[in-house]
Amino acid sequence: MHHTIALLNPLGASGKTTLAVNLAFSFALLEIRTLYVDCTSSGAGSRILMGKHKKPAWGVADVLSGFVGLRGAIVPGCTPYLDVIPALSGEKEAEKFLAFNPEKEKVLGLSLRKPGEGYGRVIIDTPSGNGFFVKSALAASDMALVPLHPGWDRNSQLKEAGHCVDEVLKYLNPDLKGIGFVTLGPSDPVPDEAGMQFVGRLPDCDAVRKGMATETPAALVDVMSPGAQACLDLAREMTEAATVP
Repeated sequence: MHHTIALLNPLGASGKTTLAVNLAFSFALLEIRTLYVDCTSSGAGSRILMGKHKKPAWGVADVLSGFVGLRGAIVPGCTPYLDVIPALSGEKEAEKFLAFNPEKEKVLGLSLRKPGEGYGRVIIDTPSGNGFFVKSALAASDMALVPLHPGWDRNSQLKEAGHCVDEVLKYLNPDLKGIGFVTLGPSDPVPDEAGMQFVGRLPDCDAVRKGMATETPAALVDVMSPGAQACLDLAREMTEAATVP
């Protein structure tokens, strides 16, 4: 079962947060208790899913540094069935704090182990590159999901993400089930689907673009929009796939 899903793409501005936010919100709309973990440096996703007026005291970096337990960093989301662990400041400090821990990339997974059991889905949003927070997210996850930006070669994006996944599989998390992708925008050309755990598509849509510009999930902009409906379909497909033996 794909319980914890890490969104990754080594390239910046690839649509990771767009997909992660709308996917987490869609799981919650389906009444699946969902935890969104924001490992990015911008914190844009957690601001969208917490609501604009919440001022959390703790974030992911504080959990990794041991200043607070994971449950103490959880903030209720902007809709029922949704919780958020936000990204605040201190990412570099957390990495320095753990610099001499030989298993530093496993700290997030260990922190999520017990609290994560209370959720049907855990969605981890990551920064670009393949550094500490990306490897930490993959070490805590069952599946890696790659949003494929339409402006770049999609097979190259999958290849770069696959290198990081292979490294984590070998050294950190042998239970990582594999990699899937979601194409953003036009569906052509179709990437190579061989060996993929999940394949989906999020079409270009005014509601998605407006939502990200106004820090609002697409389903709250227009739940009947192609983008909002596609995210709900992705969540349903993932849920159905997870129940197949």
